[in-house]
Amino acid sequence: RWFDTLVNYLTNDLGFEQGGNEPCLFIHPVTKLKIACHVDDCITRGPYKHTVEFFNRLNERFAIKDYSILTPESPIKHEGYSVTMTTDNKGINSYWLDQTDDVRQFIIDQGIEVRREVTCPMPDRDSILRNNTLLDKEGITKYKSLTGKLSRFAISLRYDISHAVTRLT
Repeated sequence: RWFDTLVNYLTNDLGFEQGGNEPCLFIHPVTKLKIACHVDDCITRGPYKHTVEFFNRLNERFAIKDYSILTPESPIKHEGYSVTMTTDNKGINSYWLDQTDDVRQFIIDQGIEVRREVTCPMPDRDSILRNNTLLDKEGITKYKSLTGKLSRFAISLRYDISHAVTRLT
């Protein structure tokens, strides 16, 4: 229902055209503002003026939460990512995704003490299997949570830990 309501508002009231191959994408034929929607999140790409106008109109209709607009002066923290933008002296924008803060917080939350850097983050098979004590229900829940977080890091920006994480899951 929500998506149908949003599509109706974007296309009929605001004049956006819905993507033919990807129904979650919209483009305005005049302003060229692009919108990608997923559940109740919208991300836009386009001129600052049109982006602000879009979110203000959306807020008038749906009372949305605050929104952020990525600029070189205003990075965005979203879903565990720090998204930053830089502009070089020729006016060319570059965009960066970073999870350093979340990885650091994960290490702190788990009480992990980093003693030395290693070339391979995974010990040998015998080290993993040495303790064969079965986990209780609480331990299983915690293990799944930890490996889930590690998997998220591995599939998004930390490809270097992918092999190790797959051996744990």
